[in-house]
Amino acid sequence: MFPEKITVQKVIFVISFSPAYTEYADKPRPINNWDTPEGSWVGIWGLDWGDLLMKALATQYTDYNCEVWRPDLRADKTYSVQFRERFIHRSFPAKRKNYLKHGRIYSEIISRPMLDYAAEFNKDRLVLFVSSKPHNHLISGLINVLRPYKLIHYNFVSTKLLLVNSPGTLNPIKYAHRFSIAWEKKKWLNRVSNLLTPNDNPEALKELKYRYPDINVFLFETGLDFDFWKPVMSREQARTKLDIPQGSFVIVLSQRLVPEYQVDKFIKVMAQIKSDQKIFCYITGHGLKDYEQYLVRLVDECGLQDRIRFIGYVPDEIIRLYLLAADLFAHLPVISAGSGAAVKAMALGVPILHVDSGSTCEFLKENSAGVIVKSIDYRQWVEVLTRIIEGKMIITPSREEVINFFNWAKTAREIDNAIQNSV
Repeated sequence: MFPEKITVQKVIFVISFSPAYTEYADKPRPINNWDTPEGSWVGIWGLDWGDLLMKALATQYTDYNCEVWRPDLRADKTYSVQFRERFIHRSFPAKRKNYLKHGRIYSEIISRPMLDYAAEFNKDRLVLFVSSKPHNHLISGLINVLRPYKLIHYNFVSTKLLLVNSPGTLNPIKYAHRFSIAWEKKKWLNRVSNLLTPNDNPEALKELKYRYPDINVFLFETGLDFDFWKPVMSREQARTKLDIPQGSFVIVLSQRLVPEYQVDKFIKVMAQIKSDQKIFCYITGHGLKDYEQYLVRLVDECGLQDRIRFIGYVPDEIIRLYLLAADLFAHLPVISAGSGAAVKAMALGVPILHVDSGSTCEFLKENSAGVIVKSIDYRQWVEVLTRIIEGKMIITPSREEVINFFNWAKTAREIDNAIQNSV
């Protein structure tokens, strides 16, 4: 006999940070956008992980009414979009406030309108998803206002980052600062009961369970729309559309352009690749403006203008074209919880070069596929990339294996399991 399923009517997923509008500066506005009296505009994309997870849950289960709540530093009032039946996104006016913490001034986002709305919210049979980071004032306020609830912490960063490690310095000021942060994290983790996290690092998960045996860990993977991410043409046809020479070797990277993704290290490695093969590297995405400018300068300094090209923001239809044209997709951050772009590449049958962390890394290892490299062993990158460009064969997982592991129905089941079995 199966235990009787607990009926839950309301699920609130809280995104604790404001949209990164500066990174969308040269992109078209989302379909849902509004001009503000201050001469700016507010947008709701509905594409953040929280939105995608709640959409999947509401699609697969009729007994959940799902909402995503998010502070928005541009908002002059509360904006909302109903993306589908039983799923609403709400963006609340917010502002930054400075706090003294760990001997330093920290800036946090707070939203009084969100807290006021929460105070009037019907809390009957409520599930609250909040970030796995130690709580800031906004999250702490919501936790207090929305009681009673079933509280679940979600983690989208590498599980390894949850672990508390030694301060690693003899400088007394730095030691005190890092010790204070570690103490707060440990204190917070001792209060966490339910954690939803990707299966990104088995050793880190094992260590987390050992250190905090009272945490109830639920594993999940983010899904993908496989009706869209499928081969719609051959590699040759994609290269013809993109005007890429047929005999060349094509590498694609797709991520935010921030230091953690090590695009600068990739550029320096490519400068060391000696090959008679014509190589083209296409890098999609935007990020920190200063870092983007640094990357462009670095390409010039390394003399790689003909080899590396930044294509910025492009819609999914164009990203799919570049992936279909690629010989290799590379995911090379310092540490990873997983890569949605790598899943897209795998769904299209593109060989993968991946760092040694992340749920996509674990999937590749389980299927004896892809090539795994250490995240900061750049000499290894040079050696491996050289062999790949020279013709080293890379096993790709079958599309069926990818679909069975990374699909929204499975993601929804994993979230439902976390809700039903949370203590």
